[in-house]
Amino acid sequence: MYWIGLILALSSGLFSIKLVRSFIRKYYHDINDGAFDKIRIILLIIGLSIATIIYCNDQNEIKLLKFQDISLYNAMGNKSGKWNTIPLVRTPINDWNKKYAHYEDGQIIFVCYPGAKKACREVIDKMPSYPFAYYFLAKCLKEENDNSWVEMAKKAKEILEFTTQLEGHHTDHENVLRDVNNLLK
Repeated sequence: MYWIGLILALSSGLFSIKLVRSFIRKYYHDINDGAFDKIRIILLIIGLSIATIIYCNDQNEIKLLKFQDISLYNAMGNKSGKWNTIPLVRTPINDWNKKYAHYEDGQIIFVCYPGAKKACREVIDKMPSYPFAYYFLAKCLKEENDNSWVEMAKKAKEILEFTTQLEGHHTDHENVLRDVNNLLK
């Protein structure tokens, strides 16, 4: 869609062609070369601005689409409910953190038992756009006073800021984004 802006920008070049200028002067005698130059610059600026705005908007939409699938996951790595403890939809990371996390009164409780950081890193390697692994790893690193927790928390926040914009996202995304923002204060 940004081609509209590019067409405007390219059409500004027409005003530098003598044939076009003489054709326009046939009907508008008062236009001088300075006016043509101003029109050309204005068209160029408007065209490039439109193209840039539309291009950036398209890129943002592409990024949002990238996170559409991830927004359906909960903090345990599931995309749906369970029936007799069996997930209805298989994911590459179903219940990846069941040894370290559980829900209590609607809150996600994560405990950094031995092996938790390794599990987080394995999930990050498997699914780099899954925000909860970064969040849980940040919590573990913070407990150990390892300053790299900030980088992990920022990465989780970056992803969660996209996933929470998407309709139908799991509520864990909002809850964890709120917690990440509190951690980073």
